Amino acid sequence: MMKILITGAAGFIGGELVKKMNQLGYEDIVMVDNPDLLRTKDNIFSDFIDYKELLHPSDFSFLDKVDFCFHIGANSSTRASFNEVYHQNIKFSRNLIHECVKRQIPVVFASSGAIYGSSRAKNDSPDPLTFYGQSKLITEKYIALSNYKNVVCLRYHNVYGPSEHHKGNMSSIISKWMMSYFEGEKSNVLFEGSDSILRDFVHVDDINKVNLMFLDYYKLNNKLPAAQIYDVGTGNAVSFQNVADEIIKHTHGEIKYVPNPYNETNYQFHTQAEISKISTIFKEIYFVDYHAMSIESGISEVFKSIKKQLGK
Repeated sequence: MMKILITGAAGFIGGELVKKMNQLGYEDIVMVDNPDLLRTKDNIFSDFIDYKELLHPSDFSFLDKVDFCFHIGANSSTRASFNEVYHQNIKFSRNLIHECVKRQIPVVFASSGAIYGSSRAKNDSPDPLTFYGQSKLITEKYIALSNYKNVVCLRYHNVYGPSEHHKGNMSSIISKWMMSYFEGEKSNVLFEGSDSILRDFVHVDDINKVNLMFLDYYKLNNKLPAAQIYDVGTGNAVSFQNVADEIIKHTHGEIKYVPNPYNETNYQFHTQAEISKISTIFKEIYFVDYHAMSIESGISEVFKSIKKQLGK
C-alpha cells in the first residue's frame, strides 16, 4: 500500500480525506497539521508532523519514502495578515511542492474558487479579492512557471459538510446556520437580495471523491494528467435564499433580513465550477458519469450528522 502525505490532515477536508482513505485500506498516512486541531483518535495514520516545523527552511527527508502528496492545508482566515498568509500558504507550498517534485512525488494541490473574486462567469479570468485567494493564485502561477510535472491544482468551490463546525467563523454558511439552530437561535440572518448571491456549494464527500480520483488516475497511468488546473464543484450555482429556504425545512426557523454592506469590489456574488474536465477523467477511470450531491441531499445529510454528533 502506498505511503500518502496529507497536509491539513486534522482540518475539515483533510480530516475527512484521512477517514475516507482509512475506509479504503490506507493506513500508512503522514499527517501534517496543527496538533491542537487533532479532534479524533479514530483516524489511523503512521506519523504526525507539526506544520510549524516545515514553515521555515527545514529537513524534508521525511518525504523520501512518500509516494503521493495531497497538499490541502492552508490559512483560510479572512482576518489573517498578508505575512501570515505568505508564510503558511505561499512559502510553505512552494517549498513542499518543490521538494516533492525533486523526489518525483505527485502532488494534488488544493487551490480555491476564491481566486475568481468578483468574476461572475464560470470561465472568467482570476481576480481574487482576498489574501487567501491571492495566495492560491500565486502558488498556481509558481507551479506553471516552474514547469512542474505531476502536479495538479484543484480549485475547490464552496465546500460544506458535517465535520466543519469546529472552524467557527470560517465554517460554511450552511454549517453556521445549522449550528446556530442547535444552539437555540431560531432565525437565520440573511442579506437582502440573497436570491442574487449564488455559490457552487459542494459537499466535502464530493471534494474527496475527486481527490481520490486523481490518486486512482496516478495508480493506473503512473502519472497525473497533463492539464494542471481543474474546477471542483457541482457545476450548479445556488442562491443563499434557496439554501436558507432548504435549511428551514429542517429547523422550522425564520429568516431575518439585514442590509448587505458589500459590493462586487469586496465580495463574491457568484461562484460556479466548470466541471467538464473532472467529469471527463471520472468517466475515463470509473466508466460512469460524475454526479455531485444535490444541495437538498447535502443539507439533509449535514443536519442529521450534526444532530447525531450533538446527541440531539
